[in-house]
Amino acid sequence: MAPKETALDTPNEVLTKRQMRFVDAIAQDDDRSGTKCAIDSGYAESSAAEMASVNLRNPHIQRAITDRKAQLAAVAGVDAALVVRELLHVATADPRELIHTRIGCCRPSDSAGTITSH
Repeated sequence: MAPKETALDTPNEVLTKRQMRFVDAIAQDDDRSGTKCAIDSGYAESSAAEMASVNLRNPHIQRAITDRKAQLAAVAGVDAALVVRELLHVATADPRELIHTRIGCCRPSDSAGTITSH
């Protein structure tokens, strides 16, 4: 039987497979709870909240999460400056440049799209 796996078994920053799955789950989606990520990583539902808390306090896991987020951002070609530029672009956009409005006579049509006459 394998020894019980805990977050304290990380000498020299070597993480277990389960901890690496936890790191990946957290790094990929900040909106998910630690408990949900722990369950998805293979921790038992009964101990998932506790293990998520232990893992998130572990400095080796914190460093691994930061590194993994940086890797994901590099692959996606996204950085903080790009996000800020895009948000500024959206916030300062002129809606008149996004919408084309035509003013004119409108002919009524039936439900099949056939133009009807009055």
